Parts: sequence; C-alpha cells; structure tokens
Amino acid sequence: MIPFCSLILSRAACAEAPSDTHAETWAAVLADPDARAELRTPAVELRASLSDAVFAGRVVDIEYRDSDPAEDAGPVPFTFVTWQVERSWKGLDAGDRFTARFMGGRASAGAILTGSEQPLFLLGDRDVRFVDSQLAGACPLVGCASGRYRLGEGRVYGND
Repeated sequence: MIPFCSLILSRAACAEAPSDTHAETWAAVLADPDARAELRTPAVELRASLSDAVFAGRVVDIEYRDSDPAEDAGPVPFTFVTWQVERSWKGLDAGDRFTARFMGGRASAGAILTGSEQPLFLLGDRDVRFVDSQLAGACPLVGCASGRYRLGEGRVYGND
C-alpha cells in the first residue's frame, strides 16, 4: 500500500499506512482517487512545510473560556479544542493529546462569537490538522479553516 503521508506530504521519510483501529477508514481514503487528489494539492504541501505539527486525530474535548477583560473592552470568548492524535507526520506522536486555542465560541455571558473563517468543532470529529504555533492569534491553523481536512466515511473534506 502507498504510504499515506506520501500522499499528503510527498515526503520520503514516513511510515506505512496506519494500522490503528481506523485502518479501514484510512484504506478507504487511500483507495478513493478523488480523496487522494484532494490531499496532493500544492496548497497541502505548502501548509505542511509551514506547520509545526501535522496530524490526524479525534476531537476529545471542547472548552469555552473568556479572556481577562481589557480596560476599554470586555472579555473575549475562546474555544479550546483537544485532539487525541491517531497519526502524526510532523511535530507530535501518535497517542499524544494536543490542545489548540481559537478565538470565538460561547462566552460566559451567553453570547456567541464566530468568524467567517473560523472552523467549528464537534466532539468526535476526525481531522487532519496543519498547526503553526506562531499563529497564536485567532486561529492556530495554517490557512485557518483551510488547515483542517475532515475525515469521515472513507472521504476527505477540505475547505479550499
């Protein structure tokens, strides 16, 4: 079988296709020419080169917290999303937990702040993520919503 990371990153130094509990899903993704084409775009390779971490994982926790209020403004809501890393190509190890902070979400006062490019998450979502720790502002993903490829039912869904 073709190494999955060679499809997504075009890197020679990567391991064989995952053999974890989601092997059937990965096999279906690898068998689908449209999914492979989506993962082989130059945008994906560029995102990977700009990323500190590239991994596939499942959302296992979502927390909402407010920032401390500023003198001239109230608090800003943030969403903290935690993934269980199932497969890693860069920066993390399988089995790690990774938490990222996104601007927006449910504020303690009840209001909801969203942005047009901010990805939304649900518990159990499975994604391939391209993370850049230098992007500590609104969204830590390379390309924000474009730095997420959702995985489901043997398909890959992008935001490009």
